[in-house]
Amino acid sequence: MPRDRFTELPACVLELSHLTELRVSNNAIKALPAQIRMLQQLVVLAVDANKLTELPATVAELPALTTLNARQNSIKALPDLAGLGRLKILALSSNALAAPPPGLASLASLEELYLNGNRCVRRSTGAFPGRRCPLRFCYLHARSVTVSAGLSNSRSPPWASARSWS
Repeated sequence: MPRDRFTELPACVLELSHLTELRVSNNAIKALPAQIRMLQQLVVLAVDANKLTELPATVAELPALTTLNARQNSIKALPDLAGLGRLKILALSSNALAAPPPGLASLASLEELYLNGNRCVRRSTGAFPGRRCPLRFCYLHARSVTVSAGLSNSRSPPWASARSWS
């Protein structure tokens, strides 16, 4: 459904209980309904380039979610994402975040984090207290940076490669 200029998520989408990918990029969606939690099979949620100012707390109730792309919105704060135990990619670039997402340290499967273009872009040594930083890639500003031993700063963000985000 990319580029269709939806202003809200069609209600019928929430009835697709076996949906694994929801891509509603490049629309004018202002809010996601709390009922998004009904999509328990969802693996990829791409809501980038919309008009979101927040994500519902129920997004953390999507147990199969591995990719959350919410870049290029106006999101100011996020709910606690600790419930997303399988999340590998979190793309939140170009929003209005003043702080990193709550629950970030609990995301044991997180491999890629994109926060460039936000007010919160500061290197935080306490982001993963008590354990080694699990990230293999972290893109914080105009170019990637190393925030922990073993992270690569030579890889381009996924939207600059052949991987499709919309």
